[in-house]
Amino acid sequence: MRSKGYLLVISAIFLIAMSAIGSDFMIKSNTPLTAAVAWSISATIGSYILLFITKKHKVFIPVVKEHWKILLLVSFSSVVGTICWFTSISIIGPGLSAFLGRIGTLVMVVLSIIFLKERFNLFEGIGGLLTLGGVLLITFSPVEYLGWKVIYIIVGSSTYHIGQLYAKKHIHKIPPEVFSAIGGTVVLIGVTTYAFLTGELHVPVIKNWYVITLVPILAESLGNYMVLCAMLHIGAGKTYLIRSGFPFIIILYSFILYKEMLHSHQLIGGLVITSGVIFLTIFRKKDKITKKSST
Repeated sequence: MRSKGYLLVISAIFLIAMSAIGSDFMIKSNTPLTAAVAWSISATIGSYILLFITKKHKVFIPVVKEHWKILLLVSFSSVVGTICWFTSISIIGPGLSAFLGRIGTLVMVVLSIIFLKERFNLFEGIGGLLTLGGVLLITFSPVEYLGWKVIYIIVGSSTYHIGQLYAKKHIHKIPPEVFSAIGGTVVLIGVTTYAFLTGELHVPVIKNWYVITLVPILAESLGNYMVLCAMLHIGAGKTYLIRSGFPFIIILYSFILYKEMLHSHQLIGGLVITSGVIFLTIFRKKDKITKKSST
């Protein structure tokens, strides 16, 4: 069963990385929020197709009735994350957004320490410093100063990871298909409402139909579903550890498709951030195991 979990999450990062490239492609012809709405429509349709294929629609209503508060909380975090993600890609690009978005892991650890009274060890401190150091290296580089532009991905990623913290606590009670279906629905409603209120909702320009139909289904619906399923087999810690590598897949996709490559300091900063996230993930899980075995 563990091998299945590893296979799921490794496959998922290749699919999830497609979302950054597809989002970037859509934004080039549309406003960020218009692209987000069009993207969310396909992703939501895909989540319900998955719900019926796996026959989890039979438990959909009972699960929603019992756990609607958790589902709404997690979904709302995805609404904020989606809006900030598309906005960030339009400003600093998919590669940097993906790397800087990893700071959400550090936020999740800090919140666990504050609200759950979890311990914080030396290696986690090193991981936190590495993560912050990488963010600062990318943000305040004299080669390309980003400044306030990073606020969107930091806010979006932090909010999204808070939602994922709740999701992983209830993944054994709520089927991943239900999480995806409700999440997709709430994101679609939330992003569409926000785009309408801000005057950013327009008829989308679609240059290639497969980008707005197949890519969201594969990247959002199937990819995130596979991540949630992987948690059931190998746990949240290992799943997020492997998932942290998806920014490098985005860089690979960008180079293959557009022949684009980040600056050397940005790649180094991204590597430092990823190293920090690996430290946080490995030693947070190890610390929990040690704590549990001693009680």
